[in-house]
Amino acid sequence: MTTYLVNHLRIPNGVPSPQGLEYLERVEGTFLPYEGEWLVLDAQVEVLEGARPGSVVLMEFPDMATAKKWYFSSEYQEIVHLRTDSTISDLILVDPVDAVVDHQTPDRHVLGVVYATTTALVFVPKTLTEPGLLPGGATPHGILENVLGSAVPAFIVTALVSGKAGVGDLARRSFGWRVPLRWYAISLLGPPLILLIAIAILYGLAPLRALAQNWVLLFTAFLPALAIMIVLNNVAEEIGWTGFVFARFQDRHGPLRAALVTTVFFWLFHVPSFYVETRSWATTALVLGIFLLPHLGSRVITGWLYNSAGFSVLIAGLFPSMHNAIVNPTGLVAVVGLPQFEVLVIMAGIVVLAAAIIAIATRGRLGLKRSSAAGAAT
Repeated sequence: MTTYLVNHLRIPNGVPSPQGLEYLERVEGTFLPYEGEWLVLDAQVEVLEGARPGSVVLMEFPDMATAKKWYFSSEYQEIVHLRTDSTISDLILVDPVDAVVDHQTPDRHVLGVVYATTTALVFVPKTLTEPGLLPGGATPHGILENVLGSAVPAFIVTALVSGKAGVGDLARRSFGWRVPLRWYAISLLGPPLILLIAIAILYGLAPLRALAQNWVLLFTAFLPALAIMIVLNNVAEEIGWTGFVFARFQDRHGPLRAALVTTVFFWLFHVPSFYVETRSWATTALVLGIFLLPHLGSRVITGWLYNSAGFSVLIAGLFPSMHNAIVNPTGLVAVVGLPQFEVLVIMAGIVVLAAAIIAIATRGRLGLKRSSAAGAAT
């Protein structure tokens, strides 16, 4: 859905400075890759009521997320000082009426489809829940749950309420890979490195020696498990839970509250899958009770990664992919030679601690810049 950028511009003394002229020469090269377009450029206004000295710049972008990606891009941030040092600006992004209505579409639609699908998956044949059919211990049931129970409903509901433009926006946020390399490093290298430090402190050097001895398993077990998690499981899961649910809750309630609210539904989302794996409601309740706080931590971390990486669902999905590849019985657990449950508990503690640090360090903003509060989900 189209988004407009409006700049109420005042030039001191009415004479453009060399900095302002340089900005004007360079700015177009920064927004064209983001499909930005001039509509009104430095036009004088005719005031019908009130006082509004200065001129107006009006631009058009495909959607709110793309406009913010341009504004916070390194290319634009490199030159923005040329404008702010030489002019006085009131800069805003605004959606047209249809987009505002879309932002207010109740989230219960996607949540209803998600829960109907995952509940139906409780009744799949038991053979589809057995590990060993796919690399890394992945099961067809798990893939169906995340693709049909999360990603597909997100796209269907987005298409119904936001049309083609909304689907395009969700796809760009979900599959766009042009993200600074540091966010790939944080998502993929951070969890295993922190875990190795933690187990070295707790167990001494024995797990690291096992890692050195079993290094072949990194390529035959751990990396295949990670690939399955990325391609078929967790990125698909985050399309629904981060790209749709968290993004829309964040627009209305702010980042930290969005993470808290999303946690409740995300936690309930896992009830059918845990039951399918255990075939015991008592065990399901026990496991989910133990991992409620880590689930909250994971929502905080994925929300922070999503916002910080420029509303990238892909980066948000890489973190749980790596987490699950670590705790998978054929993943890093097998390489370091530790019991799976112990690694699960250690990772749960790391996730909770990291989430607390992020929430405190960002003062609850989870990487969302205050000028981005207009929302990324259209």
